[in-house]
Amino acid sequence: MCIFSVFLSGCANEKKLEKAEKEAFLQSGCSGIFVSMYNNSGYMDSMFSEYMGIPTYICKNYFPKNGEKLASFLKEADEESEGEYSYLLLGLDPAKMSCEADEIIALQELFSLNSDITIDIILPVYPYSYWEGLNDGEYEKIKEKYKSVAALTSGYENVFLYFEAEKLWILGNPSCFTEDKNPALKGIVANDFILIDTVFSHNALLSPDTVDSKFEELSANIQTVKEMGISAKAADGDAEEIVFLGDSVFGLYEEPTSIPSVIETFSGKKGYNCGIGGLPITSSAERAGFAELISAVTEDSATGEKWEEFFLSGYVNGSNSEDFKEGRAVCLSGKNPVLFVEMGLNDYFSGFDVKKTEAMFSEDVKLLRERFPDSRIILLVPGYIATPNFGHGENPVFEGGGNLEEYREIIRGVGNEQGLELIELCDFSFITEENCAEYLDYNGIHYNELGRFLLGTELARYLEE
Repeated sequence: MCIFSVFLSGCANEKKLEKAEKEAFLQSGCSGIFVSMYNNSGYMDSMFSEYMGIPTYICKNYFPKNGEKLASFLKEADEESEGEYSYLLLGLDPAKMSCEADEIIALQELFSLNSDITIDIILPVYPYSYWEGLNDGEYEKIKEKYKSVAALTSGYENVFLYFEAEKLWILGNPSCFTEDKNPALKGIVANDFILIDTVFSHNALLSPDTVDSKFEELSANIQTVKEMGISAKAADGDAEEIVFLGDSVFGLYEEPTSIPSVIETFSGKKGYNCGIGGLPITSSAERAGFAELISAVTEDSATGEKWEEFFLSGYVNGSNSEDFKEGRAVCLSGKNPVLFVEMGLNDYFSGFDVKKTEAMFSEDVKLLRERFPDSRIILLVPGYIATPNFGHGENPVFEGGGNLEEYREIIRGVGNEQGLELIELCDFSFITEENCAEYLDYNGIHYNELGRFLLGTELARYLEE
C-alpha cells in the first residue's frame, strides 16, 4: 500500500510538471519547442533566436519517460496552441525507449502530423562513467535501439537525427557535465559546441548506415579513456593552486574545455586562467606585453590595477575576467602557486625582433622569480602550428622577424639560464608535425577541443610525476 501510494504520488507529480510545462510554453508565445527525455537544462533558448530566428521554448522541468509520452505531450501542445509551433527539437534517448510497436507508431504519427516543419532530434551525450557502467549485453542492446531510432527517422525528409556521444573530449571529461543525479551537459558545451555543430550547422547526422561506425568510434574512445588511466580529482580548500600566464592558447577558452580547466579537473589542484589573447612577450608604447601581465597579477598598486582593468576592458580578450581576478587575488595573497608560462607565438606572428624579445623575456622571468621565489615555474615551449602560408613556422611572418624556432629557442635559453622547468610541446605530447592539423583549430594555431583535452590531461599527469 505504501509503495502504491508513492507510485500514485510520483504519477501526480509527473502530471503536474507536464501541465505546468505545457502552460508555460503556451504563454511564452514561442514558435518552437524543445522537449527532451534527458536533462537538457544546459541549453539556452536565446541560441535558437540568434542562429535560426525561431524563438524556442525549452522544457527544462518535464522529461517524458518514453517516446509515447513525448509524442502525446507535443500533440496536446499543438492542439492547445492551435498549431502555432513551427519547429520541433526533440531529445530522444533510445536507451530509455522500448522501441516496440506502440512507441514507434506514436512517433510516426507525430512526424506525419508535423510533416510541414523541421524536426531536429539530438541524441543524448553521456560521460565515460555511464558507458563504462554497461556490460556488453546492455551496450549491444542500446546500440540496436539506436538503429531502430535511425531507421524510424530515415523515412522523413523533414526529420534530422544528430549523434555526438562519441567525442573523446566530452566523453572523457566529467567537467563537461553537471554533478546532478541526472547529469546534463554544461551550458558552454551544450550551446557553443553541440548546438552549433548539429542543429545550426547540420553536422553529426546519424543514419541507419552510420550507426555501426559511430558505435565503433564510441567503443574505441571508451577504451582510450580507460587506457589513459586518468580520473577527475576534486580540488579541496587546501589544494595547491596554479596560475596560468600566457596568450590565447590559454586565454581564448573558458572552462570546462580550456587547457587550464582540464589540468584542474585531472590534477586536483585549483587553477586560474590568466591567459590574454594576442599577448606577446615584447612590450612597447603601443602594445602591452608579458611584463604588463606580470604587473597586473602581482602589483597591489595603481599600476597593477591599471593593467588588470586594461586587459579586462577587452584589450584583446576578456572572456576569463573572473578567473583573471581570482588568479590575481591568489598572486597578491603571498601564496606560492605553481606558475605555467606559455608565450612566444604572438612575437613570431608580429615579427618582433628576436634579440629584443629575448632580452625582454629574460628580464620578465627574473621579475617573476623575484615575485614568486618559492613557486614552481614551468615554461612551455610553443608546439607545432599548421600554417602553410608561413611554412608551418619555418618562414618569418614579417621582414625583420625570425622563424618560429628562433622564438622557441628564446624560451629554452631563458629557462635553462634561470634553472626553470621546460616542457617542449613539440616533444612532450601526442601531437606531431604529421598529425598536428587533427588537433588544432581551423586557424592551425590554437588547439581544438580534442587537442586541449589531450594536452591538458598530459600536463596534469606531468604535475603528478
